[in-house]
Amino acid sequence: MQQVLSSLEGLEALPWLFTGDAAFAERPLVEAILDKQGMYLLDLKDNLSDVKANAEWAFSLPRCDQDSTFEASEVRSGELWLRDIEARPATPDLTNDFPAATQFIRCVRTVVTKATGEIRFKEVEYGLSSAHAPAAQLSKWWRGHWQIENCSHNKRDTIWREDAAQTRKAAQAFAALRNLLLSLFHLKGQR
Repeated sequence: MQQVLSSLEGLEALPWLFTGDAAFAERPLVEAILDKQGMYLLDLKDNLSDVKANAEWAFSLPRCDQDSTFEASEVRSGELWLRDIEARPATPDLTNDFPAATQFIRCVRTVVTKATGEIRFKEVEYGLSSAHAPAAQLSKWWRGHWQIENCSHNKRDTIWREDAAQTRKAAQAFAALRNLLLSLFHLKGQR
């Protein structure tokens, strides 16, 4: 976490957004982001289970004028991927006073097999943001975060089990080596 905090130096000059998974949903990091004039968009998981439960409750209510929605779809390998994004105002009592939180976000992802119409996969994910933006923009930012995660971090973890690694000394050197090896695989056409 200290590395993330130190990487925030010098960011005060421009408006910027920090996206991260649930591991980054910690008050000290969020307060540092806000101190540097940044905004955040973070996944809500069980580390903030009370806030996530409040988000689930908020989305169980009927829509209101302040809500924003966005729908997107794409075809991949004979499957239809649907994403329904909804942003809803978040109040301090619902976010347990999480710093500067203004919106809950819900993404419903559904994967349908085109040939049969069968729903192969459906998941609901929740997020929290200090950026007051329409659902279409929030979707773009959230997808951008997961593109990075899926291209690099997920591969490093599934191939080399990086998240389970016990190496603390020279951890950055090992990460750089793993990135180099992944790049070499990509150059050879291995994905």
